[in-house]
Amino acid sequence: MAQNKGGKAMVELSGKGLIGEDLQGWRVETWFELRLSTDENGRYEVGGYFKDKDLASATGKGKGWYGDDGKMEEVLVLTNDGAFGFVVGSDRVFLSDQDALKARAVEKARAKLTPEERKLLGLD
Repeated sequence: MAQNKGGKAMVELSGKGLIGEDLQGWRVETWFELRLSTDENGRYEVGGYFKDKDLASATGKGKGWYGDDGKMEEVLVLTNDGAFGFVVGSDRVFLSDQDALKARAVEKARAKLTPEERKLLGLD
C-alpha cells in the first residue's frame, strides 16, 4: 500500500482492480460521462453520467456545438448506492435518470414510425 509524506497508508484508486469490490459499503463502478462540445476548440460540458453507453449516446445525439453528437468517456466512480458517487479524481456526481431518458428515447423513435409500422411491430 502506498504511503503519503507523513507515512500514513493511502488507498490507490487509479487501478481498475477495485471495480466491483466491496470497500466497506463502497465500490468502484464503471460509468460513462456524456461530454457535449461547447465550441470548436474541444471544450465541453458534462451532460450526465450513465451506466449504459448506448443510452448516453442516444441522449447526447445532436446536443453539442452546432448539433454535434456527445462523446462518451469511460470513468471510474466510487459509490455506495449505485446512484450517487465520486468520479475518481473529481467531484461528486449522480447517475442520470436512466428510466426517464430511455422512455423519452423510445417515444422519440416511436414518433418516427407510421401507424402501419407501429402495428407491424406490435407497438399499438
